Amino acid sequence: ESMQDMIELEVKDGIETQSSSGTEALLWLKRTLQFILRLIFRIVQCSGESLSLSETAVDAYDTSLRACHNWIFQQMFHAALLCLPTREQFFYSLGPCEQSVRAEMTRFVHIFGPILRVAEEHYLASDLEQWCVIRMADACSQKA
Repeated sequence: ESMQDMIELEVKDGIETQSSSGTEALLWLKRTLQFILRLIFRIVQCSGESLSLSETAVDAYDTSLRACHNWIFQQMFHAALLCLPTREQFFYSLGPCEQSVRAEMTRFVHIFGPILRVAEEHYLASDLEQWCVIRMADACSQKA
């Protein structure tokens, strides 16, 4: 069985919108993965010193999760931005050098985008997504 089969079964049983359903859990996982994909894509797009992790995170949030969150969660996200590392600390923590980290991030976007697209398409086709309706996998495949 697949994710799609589970969702279809829950829709048939009328439990897809319950907070304890697998459909709802996968919906939030999809949304979170859309944020992560957009964040990594934007980091790859911004070269060298022009990269601002805060601006990149805000862009990723605004184009993915923001529409799904109430005002309190939106403010919590912006408060969390104060904890972001510097660009140098960020790349140092992920690998031996910025160039190799960027190469791996580019590879991730190319591999993961098509996988995420399957979940995005299923949720949209099943009319189970009302807030995060952007197809992030498509948006991130344009220039990565």
